[in-house]
Amino acid sequence: EQSSRHPLAHALLQEAQRRELTLLEPAQVTNVSGHGLVGELAGWPQPIRVGRPDWLESLDVAVSDEARTWLAQADGSVVAVAHGCALLGLVQIEDQLLPKKCGHLNDKQLASPEDMARKVEAAHRARTHLRIIARTDAVAQEGLEGGIERARLYIEAGADIVFADALTSEAMFRRFSSSVDAPLMANMTEFGRTPYFTGAQFEAMGCKVVIWPVSSLRIAAKAMADMYAHLADADSTEALLDSMQSRAELYETIGYGDFEALDASIAASVVPPDLRDLRGHNIGRAPDGEE
Repeated sequence: EQSSRHPLAHALLQEAQRRELTLLEPAQVTNVSGHGLVGELAGWPQPIRVGRPDWLESLDVAVSDEARTWLAQADGSVVAVAHGCALLGLVQIEDQLLPKKCGHLNDKQLASPEDMARKVEAAHRARTHLRIIARTDAVAQEGLEGGIERARLYIEAGADIVFADALTSEAMFRRFSSSVDAPLMANMTEFGRTPYFTGAQFEAMGCKVVIWPVSSLRIAAKAMADMYAHLADADSTEALLDSMQSRAELYETIGYGDFEALDASIAASVVPPDLRDLRGHNIGRAPDGEE
């Protein structure tokens, strides 16, 4: 946690310091993808495992009947901590409950507003320069007023911005923005429940932040599908060159030369000449009959 920049990690460290707890240095930490972490602590004879309870059980970690009862009633995702095969404790996190869904889909499961508020409060205590955006998916299940009440609670806990996802009308955005004492963020995702509004329209409704979170990905995915269809049909991408970002344009965009300059041992790259003006001349192809 001392190496993490996550607000909750900072909150844990601050609480440990407040209680004057000794912080142990981990070693040989390994990430088991999709399951958790395994590491060693000085003076502890067996490894420490942190991760999903079902993963720890598969490693023969003993889970008491009391812990099983708690797990069955728990809201949200749960992280378990074990020393060898002995379960040490459980830490519950998250807001929307597993299985999590896009906010514009149906049948989402929610943690209690009090649990979410505690997470916001922990992040607020730990943050140094971050701004905290508190999201609620509650409008679909609890109605507009339920979502507003949650947002007010999150603001009271320390949120700087509130994000009510999947609002479905101008009236809802206006009501929400005028009912909370913090900036409201809107999500203008395509193919969702929110009608298509412009940035200026959102601003007129009282929204201070608007995101188009998947727009570029959808454009890119459609362009890739079209490219592969063309390639399958034409056996070449040459006709699509003017639709592509050139190598020189890409390097300029990402500041490629600046990264090379960080290491003097890397020779500066020279971008190959743009051969678009020579299209149709079979550049680089051997004449018929030659290898």
